[in-house]
Amino acid sequence: MELYIVRHGEPNYELDCLTELGKQQAELLADKLENIHFDKVYCSTHGRAYETCTASARRWGVEPIQCDWAREDLGAKYLGLVDEEKGRWTWSFWHSRYKVLFRDPEVVALGRYWYKHPYFKDTKFQEGIELMQKDTDAFFLELGYKHDRDKGEYIKVGPTPERVIIFAHGGFGVSFFSSLMDIPYNVSSIRFQHLELTSYIRIKFDGDVAVPIVIEYNNFEHLKN
Repeated sequence: MELYIVRHGEPNYELDCLTELGKQQAELLADKLENIHFDKVYCSTHGRAYETCTASARRWGVEPIQCDWAREDLGAKYLGLVDEEKGRWTWSFWHSRYKVLFRDPEVVALGRYWYKHPYFKDTKFQEGIELMQKDTDAFFLELGYKHDRDKGEYIKVGPTPERVIIFAHGGFGVSFFSSLMDIPYNVSSIRFQHLELTSYIRIKFDGDVAVPIVIEYNNFEHLKN
């Protein structure tokens, strides 16, 4: 199975839709993906993700499956907070203080339970990570894979599609990628480049016991022509 994770085009966040440039970006992505067959097409219920998705989905002749759990505001509730130094809200991995603490050796040493460090006792990080893990595992079970987090592998328990795509958000993509790859969020969120508009990640799952392999990350070549 191959999984594509796509970020939406340039948004108007206030109206939750795409700008004119965002619509053009979505069409360029659709051009690139048009001849790829996807067995299942998912998208966040945010308008900006749905519009990006439908630019491709109408060419494939499919109706996307909308997912509340892929909404960006859900993750933002737990994994974002006000940065007093910057005077505004931001994701934790861009926060003046937490992006430094995420690299602290004591935090890194806690591995998948990094959020239990006293540094984070006044945050909602643990709740957000555990919720994403729950939603991730439910999603993959729907696709025919049971996620064994202790071993970092996916066990085939039923029929699996050949190719799946989900259209969502940058902040969502960071936490979803971390969760499905079994890379602690404090590590992956500051070590992997933030997703560009309409970029995608492509991940491959092979065999009855699969360890996911990243084939492409933050691919936005369609915007460079």
